[in-house]
Amino acid sequence: MDGPPSTPSYVKIFRNTGHEEQLAIYNNVVFKGTQTLITGTMKSLVLSQLHHAHKVIQCTLRLAREHFFRDGMTQDVTEYSRKCATTVFHANIAWER
Repeated sequence: MDGPPSTPSYVKIFRNTGHEEQLAIYNNVVFKGTQTLITGTMKSLVLSQLHHAHKVIQCTLRLAREHFFRDGMTQDVTEYSRKCATTVFHANIAWER
C-alpha cells in the first residue's frame, strides 16, 4: 500500500524526497511550511499570475519562492519568463543601461 487511504496522490509523489515530513494539509490545500504546494493542474495559472507584472526572472522567482513550492519551480519560472516578449524587452533595456 502507498500510505493511508486519505493521503492525496500529489502528496505521495514527495515520498522519499526529503519534503514529505514538511508537508501539511489544511482545508484540502497542501503546504510546505508557509508555501502552498503547486500541483501540475495549478502550474499554468500560478505562473501566469506570478508573471503578470512582467518583472525580470529574479523578481518573479523571489515572489514564487516566498509563496509557493514546486520541484522544478526555478526552471518553470525561467522558461515561462523567457517566452514573454515584454519581459525579454525590459530585461534587454536594463542590460543596456
